[in-house]
Amino acid sequence: MSLFNISSDISQDIPAFSTTVCPSWFRQELFNNAKNITIIIILGFINAIVVAGNILVVLAVFASAKLRTVTNFLIVSLAISDLLVGLAVLPYSISLEVLEVWIFGELWCQMWLAVDVWLCTASILNLCAISIDRYLAITRPVHYRTIMSTMKVRLLIAAVWMLSFIICFPPLVGWNDRVQDSEEITSRCPKPQCALITNQGYVIYSALGSFYIPMLVMLFFYYRIYVVALKTSRALDRGRGNDEQRNGRSGNHNKSSKRNARWHAKRFRTEAKATKTVGIIVGGFILCWLPFFTVYLIMGFCETCIPEVLFKVFFYLGYCNSALNPIIYGIISKDFRAAFKKILFRCTFNDESVASLIRHIHMPTFTEEETHVGDSSSQT
Repeated sequence: MSLFNISSDISQDIPAFSTTVCPSWFRQELFNNAKNITIIIILGFINAIVVAGNILVVLAVFASAKLRTVTNFLIVSLAISDLLVGLAVLPYSISLEVLEVWIFGELWCQMWLAVDVWLCTASILNLCAISIDRYLAITRPVHYRTIMSTMKVRLLIAAVWMLSFIICFPPLVGWNDRVQDSEEITSRCPKPQCALITNQGYVIYSALGSFYIPMLVMLFFYYRIYVVALKTSRALDRGRGNDEQRNGRSGNHNKSSKRNARWHAKRFRTEAKATKTVGIIVGGFILCWLPFFTVYLIMGFCETCIPEVLFKVFFYLGYCNSALNPIIYGIISKDFRAAFKKILFRCTFNDESVASLIRHIHMPTFTEEETHVGDSSSQT
């Protein structure tokens, strides 16, 4: 065998990273590609909103005494799951989309896929817990604070995250279809990928546990909330009408019962408003994730039935939900909007803040003068 033949045999065993065969991450024109730049800008912008928006939600709840309620602790848990999507899932998904190859190793690929399922499941189970909380607030207003105590809410949040982990855990112990492809080793340009698990059993298991069953639970509770809220509003309207008739006939009214009715009416309106906000969040979640889980379930039985472009659109639509919730809070909830403004503009000095600072500096002088005048007047 000649030296030339030996060198040609060796060269065939070494991957040739040519610009025509290798994926885009081996090319110098990676950032000159208009498609890649567009993907980086759009998905990077979404990721920035996910991270910044959900950090803002968490800070708002803990910085504002008015927002430190049982329901909002559950919303903090939801925001944390969305925040972790922005920190631990989306950056790797963006890199995979741009580079067209998975560069972080097989171990982290399996971990990343499991974390993705874990956080998505945690989001929808947090929404399930919030819907149960809203149901109790509307149907059991008197005993609500006893039923949903701080300790019980903490246990509920812990149960949500544990159940979410149980759903995402099986692929880590072997229930998956990921195998080491020998072609990745012998091909001229290896292209390791990190695709979703398409094992039929796990697809059905994860789709039902992560989305469809929790969605049905949420829809059931919100239907019950709607029925109870309708009956309660009608009862309050009838009560106000009866009060007006009694006042017109007798001119006397039981003040304690009137105050009690007003308290119930005010409490109902407050809880109904919070329920409406959460209902919009639940609706947004379903609209964002239902298309993905539908095609995901179909692909478990027919991988070629869904076009790749359509799958990617639905895939990233689901991630957009993590950026949607803080926007909903800011638009609908006056308390969250005020807390957001307070956090964002705390260090800005406008005329009112400067005037307030001047008043604060001179307050001891004013107080001492008033005290002195008060003492003098009391002595005379």
